[in-house]
Amino acid sequence: MTQPPPRLLDDPSTDETMRGALEAGRAELPSEAQLDALAARLGPLLGPGGGGGPPADPSPALGGGGSAAAKAIAGLGLAAAGVAAVLFVATPDDPRPPRPPPVEAPVIEAPVVEPPVPLGVDVPEDVVEDPPAEPTPVPSRPRQYETDPAAELALIRRSQDALRSDPGAALALTREHERRFGPGTLAQEREVVAIDALHRLGRDPEARTRAAAFRRQWPRSAHLRRLEVLLEP
Repeated sequence: MTQPPPRLLDDPSTDETMRGALEAGRAELPSEAQLDALAARLGPLLGPGGGGGPPADPSPALGGGGSAAAKAIAGLGLAAAGVAAVLFVATPDDPRPPRPPPVEAPVIEAPVVEPPVPLGVDVPEDVVEDPPAEPTPVPSRPRQYETDPAAELALIRRSQDALRSDPGAALALTREHERRFGPGTLAQEREVVAIDALHRLGRDPEARTRAAAFRRQWPRSAHLRRLEVLLEP
């Protein structure tokens, strides 16, 4: 006859956690009176106990510590408690790491862009526009005059020769001399010819103005006496 397996509570090798779970399950089992009442109600449903005979009376078995149905129910309770304990012990902790808290995305404010002022719309007086930048003046290069003494002397002689017959031509030649030679060596002779030509043309106010400028520029010139005689009333 096969020996029944040892009970987990009687086995000294049973884990303490398993033993505690089994004892807790057994403590929650119904009492003997509750089991007898339940067996009396389930007796007709279980059928004959000897293989087809009339249903057995559960009352004789109740005096001996509970019927077979009560023991079966108790066994089912212990088995359920054992399975719960095994699941409680065998289920490992959740290996997944905890989820980090959600991070709120930073709020980026868009730059404020002022719309352009349409044409034909008056701008408020409090809006002052920057004045346009003045262009940087470019320094002018000094004018280069001719430095040919022979050509300068020839031009002055031509103006003196034209003074008697054509004072207008003589005045034009003095302008050419001023353009080509500027403050050259014969600048005083040029001015004397120009003042004489203006006087001959009847433009005495211009002649006197030019003679005054000549006196300021060359106060010790030998030509001053000639100009005084020329412009006497």
